[in-house]
Amino acid sequence: MSCILRIGGTSLEIDALLSSCSLTPDAQWRRGEVRTVGRKVCSTSGAHFVASNADFDAFDIQVADATAFLCEHSAELRRLAAFDGVDSATLDFAVSIYENTMVRSCALSPELVRLAADLGLGLELTFYACSHETEEDD
Repeated sequence: MSCILRIGGTSLEIDALLSSCSLTPDAQWRRGEVRTVGRKVCSTSGAHFVASNADFDAFDIQVADATAFLCEHSAELRRLAAFDGVDSATLDFAVSIYENTMVRSCALSPELVRLAADLGLGLELTFYACSHETEEDD
């Protein structure tokens, strides 16, 4: 997955949020549980929902998919973002950046920005260091 909607909060009752939600979460966590990665204790409760499965290199497709996701589920997303205990609701895009790359520019469309703002969602771009090498190159 390359673009996720992440919803969380320190006092969020995640079971209550999900029991009233028409969307299926890709992942969920509860405050006080031990994370599988890093073995740290979760300080919030929350869930991830997939907005795009496009590749990290396909940012334009991620934006188009996320825009369609926001349009299709706008009423539900507005309700989730305003749910009691939600501290943050963020649409997070995973973007590749390769070694020896000086600059990577990623443009968010005005439509996506407007939709996200209208729904009470933040926007985030997370850059991941990638290599041009593939397993076949080994």
